[in-house]
Parts: sequence; C-alpha cells; structure tokens
Amino acid sequence: MAEDLRFLANLCIYPFVGLPHMPSRALRAVSRRLTPSLSFSHSATPHANPSSMAIPTISMPPPPPIQQYQQPRTRVALPSVLMRSGTSKGLFLHRRDLPSSQAELTNILLSAMGSRDGDSKQLDGIGGATSTTSKVAIVSKSTRPGVDLDYTFAQVGVGSGTVDFSGNCGNICSGVGPFALDEGLVTAHPGQSEVNFATVQYCVGVR
Repeated sequence: MAEDLRFLANLCIYPFVGLPHMPSRALRAVSRRLTPSLSFSHSATPHANPSSMAIPTISMPPPPPIQQYQQPRTRVALPSVLMRSGTSKGLFLHRRDLPSSQAELTNILLSAMGSRDGDSKQLDGIGGATSTTSKVAIVSKSTRPGVDLDYTFAQVGVGSGTVDFSGNCGNICSGVGPFALDEGLVTAHPGQSEVNFATVQYCVGVR
C-alpha cells in the first residue's frame, strides 16, 4: 500500500520521470484499482538504466460525443425592405409572402427581428434593441373601392418575445406609400401626390 501511494505521488508530480523508476508490481497494483478500460504498459526492469527505459503509455477510451441541446432551425428567405420611416425604422413586408395564420406570422416576425428567444439585444435579427427600431409594416394591394392599399402594423417586443398587432404607428405609416410605389403595388399618375390606404388588423378587418 505504501508503494502504491508513493507511485501515485510520483505520477502526479513527475508524470514522465517518476514512472520508469516505479516497480512493476506497484504499477500492476495501481492499474487494478483504476477503471477496467484504463491500461498501462511498462517494459522497464528494476535497477535498469533510466536512459534506456521506454516511457510508459496510457490508453484511454474515447470521450463521449457532445450532445446538442439546441433544436435545429430552418433558414427561410423572405423578401423585405428595411427602411427608415419618420423617426422610426421598420421592416416592410408583402402580405402575399406571409402565412394567413397569425400564430405562424408571429414566429416569423420574432425570428426576423431577433426576439424569438426573448433576446433584449436582438442579436440574431435586424431589430435595433429599441421599440422605435422593432416595428413591422405588412402591405398589400386593396380590393376595396377607393382604397389603394391595406396596411397592418406590428410592434415586435424587445426582450419579451411578443408581437402586438392592435396598435398603429404614424412614423411607419409615412413609409407605406413610398414602399408601395417602389414595389409596384401602386402606380403614380401625373399630378398624383397621395395614396389611400386602410389600416387592417391581421386576420380581423379594417380599422
């Protein structure tokens, strides 16, 4: 037992120098106390010349594979325009590119702005970690007489993982016309300076 303890002390302090000087009997005694998968090979003989002794080798089982706890995500392309509008900045989207389900739309907007996991910095999205830069406008051509566009406003929460479709934003409203004009949703006629649009709650109706 005393020899085993001296071996362990030498192994910890002099891992490559102490082993050749240890008796083979102590090596075998200690190896039996270790895990069955741990094996020692030692070819030195007692009182041999240390310079001619082979350095012992230790074989260990491979480490277990690292488990991945994060669920895989699917990358999806979504046509959009990131545009300043008044004193705010928003993500402008076509309604035709979005699902009809409000629950599915909520997940898409949270991912796009970086709020899917409640990140207050929105590092994985295009949100700027402030309420004035975490806004979305959803625009489409309107079928209502005298109305050019239907528009839905969404406020994406910063750090909360929520999306509010019940409000409106005057700053984002000012960008609906330029967005629709650039995207070909409306055609400007000579002398025209206004675009009529209705504010629509998603899957609810006109407000």
